[in-house]
Amino acid sequence: MPKNILNMKTRTKGGKNLKRFMQRARSAEGRGVTAVQAGFFGDAENKQGQEIAPIAAIQEFGAQLPNGTMIPERPFMRLAANRMRETLPKVIRDRVDPATLTVDGITAKAVGEAMVETIQTAIDDTTDPANAAITQRRKRGNRPLVDSGAMRDAVDHEAIE
Repeated sequence: MPKNILNMKTRTKGGKNLKRFMQRARSAEGRGVTAVQAGFFGDAENKQGQEIAPIAAIQEFGAQLPNGTMIPERPFMRLAANRMRETLPKVIRDRVDPATLTVDGITAKAVGEAMVETIQTAIDDTTDPANAAITQRRKRGNRPLVDSGAMRDAVDHEAIE
């Protein structure tokens, strides 16, 4: 399994009913998915062979380059985590079969895909702070987190049993 280098944890609240449901669902087949994670995993690389996760972390938290240039913080993962708190409960409700209590397989995949889509949308929606003028000229536009699309394409998910 690839090492997950950058991910954000988010929890949803559902009270006692959600907790009981998850316990029943996990025991339905004697096992089950305990979590689904999405983010940037250690084996994803761009065309130049650079790992994507450190690039994503620099974009998320900002950094100062050795020459003094500042890369500003663009918190797309935190934006995605906030959005997931609102959307994931509905994805789970819509995809879980109450008769069979299926929580792994297609359901875990559906939740993971929804998480990936949310992170990718947050990457697309991040426009502030704008790229520096020189970067805008090089990229012929101002999409701060999108250059080749490698970071956006590298977002992935996996189920944890």
